[in-house]
Amino acid sequence: MPDSYDLTQLDPNTFEHLVNHLALRALGLGLTGFSPGSDGGRDGYFEGEAPYPSETDRWSGCWYLQSKFHKPNLSRDSQKWLLSQIRAELKEFKNPESGRKLPDNWIVATNIDPSGTPETGAFDKARELVANEFPELKDNFHIWGGRKILDLLILNPEISDHYRHFLTPGNILTEIYNQLKDAQVEARTILRFLILSQLDDQQYTKLEQAGSAGESPGIHQLFVDLPFRCDEYNFQGLVMPWLVKTSARCHLIDEQQPDTKEWQIWNKHPSRARVWFIKGGPGQGKSTITQFFCQIQRAALIVNKDISQVPPKQKTLAAEIRKATEKNFFGLQYLEYLLILS
Repeated sequence: MPDSYDLTQLDPNTFEHLVNHLALRALGLGLTGFSPGSDGGRDGYFEGEAPYPSETDRWSGCWYLQSKFHKPNLSRDSQKWLLSQIRAELKEFKNPESGRKLPDNWIVATNIDPSGTPETGAFDKARELVANEFPELKDNFHIWGGRKILDLLILNPEISDHYRHFLTPGNILTEIYNQLKDAQVEARTILRFLILSQLDDQQYTKLEQAGSAGESPGIHQLFVDLPFRCDEYNFQGLVMPWLVKTSARCHLIDEQQPDTKEWQIWNKHPSRARVWFIKGGPGQGKSTITQFFCQIQRAALIVNKDISQVPPKQKTLAAEIRKATEKNFFGLQYLEYLLILS
C-alpha cells in the first residue's frame, strides 16, 4: 500500500482548503479557515460540540485542524517527516513565547498514510508523542491520513467534484467513459491535465536505489543515455534512440501480417519490437530510462501547437526537456516522431 496517494496532485494551499471543506461536513458550518501565513497552529478552527468521532461519542470544546502536505520529493521517509512535523507543533505549543493556546481537540490532516504497526508505527508514535507532552489531549487527538481523506471524499462526492485535479487515473478513465457520447472536449481536458500533472510529478530523479539521501535533481538535468547489448541479434547501441525509433512505429496488431519465423525475427529487432525488456542491476538506470522516456513524450505533447493554455511552469519544464533532448541525446526529429502517439 503506498504511503501517499494522488492527493499529491494538489499543493499545500489547495490541500488545506480541501481539508477545511471536508471538516465543514464532518464538524459543522461553524468551522473557520484562515488565510495563508502564520496560523498559530490552526489551519481550521471550530468551537462547540460536533458528531465526531461518532454520533454517540461527541467531542466538544475548542478544535484545531492542521494540514500537513507532503510532496513525494520533499523527503525520503514520509513517516519520519510527519512525526517531525508533529514534534515541531508540540514544541510550539510548549513555548510560552509562541502565544499558542492548547485546544481541547486536535486533528492533523495529511496526504500521507501513517504506518499502523502497533507501538512502532507512525500512527502510534504520534499518539504517544502527544500523550507524553499533553496528557489531556491523549484521547482527543486524531490523524486524518491520505486514505481517510479519500474516504471522506467518497462520502461527499459533491466536494470531490470541486477537486477533480486530485483524481486517480481510474477515476479519470471512468469519467471519460461516462461522458464519451458528448464530451470529447472534456476528455481532452482531462487527458491534458494528466499529462501536465505527471510532467511535474515525474521531473525528479529517483536515486534511492543508488544510495542517494540528498535532494533529487531534475531527470532532464541528470539523464545520461546508457549503452545496451542485444545478444539475440548481436547488436548494441544506446538505449534512447532505439527505444524512440520503435515507439514511433504503429504497433497495432494486423491480422494481415505474415506469421512466419523469419517475419517474427525481423519484427522483434530493437528498432521494431513492440516490447522491450531491459535487464540490469539495482541503481544502474532502468527506472531512469523509462522515466525520462515518458517525460520526453509528455514534453512533445505539451509543445505541440494543438495543446493550448499550458501553464507557464509546465511550458518552461517542457521546453527544458526538449532542449536537453536536442542538445545531449538523439536529435529533435525523434522527439517529433513521438507526436504520433498522441
